[in-house]
Amino acid sequence: MSGKQLFVLGLCWLGLSACDTTHSGGDYSYETSGGYYGTSIDSNVDSSSAYTYNSSYDNYSNYQEAPVGGEGVAIPQTYHVGTDHAPVPAKDRDRTWISEQNPQGYTIEIADGDKAAQVANKLVQAPKKERTAEVQYFRDGGQYYKGLYGSYSTEEAAKQALDALPDNLKQQAGVKSWRDVQGAVGE
Repeated sequence: MSGKQLFVLGLCWLGLSACDTTHSGGDYSYETSGGYYGTSIDSNVDSSSAYTYNSSYDNYSNYQEAPVGGEGVAIPQTYHVGTDHAPVPAKDRDRTWISEQNPQGYTIEIADGDKAAQVANKLVQAPKKERTAEVQYFRDGGQYYKGLYGSYSTEEAAKQALDALPDNLKQQAGVKSWRDVQGAVGE
């Protein structure tokens, strides 16, 4: 072997040997191929009180179950937690939300058209302050989509929210009563 080849081989060996380093002191921790290694943060504690944990995937002996608190974990409707609890499709959630609104209230219709993607694009541009929904409906033998933004108890509140929307959304948007929307979508 030439000197150049030995030099390259030596560099490779040094690089690989750095993956399995031993601790030399100090207040820090790091992971090596042998596991997790850390030292005490308190400088008054002897550095020999370092601890190691085996980081292999099949060794759970160092883990304990978390104590159960008074409150359970709330799982969102959209989270899939098994075959018995499949998430509710967005179109069903939107349709349910629309049907639950007070018919005497108001909403802002941001978009209305025959292309679902165009209506969805407008809804994505809306501020995230209010609930949005895209719902399919049929009119004159054709299939159409409405993009709705927010729910307001008065027409004045809906108009104020409409005025606060970005200019590119205000152009086609308008205040609609929930009664009219629910009638159009068959709710």
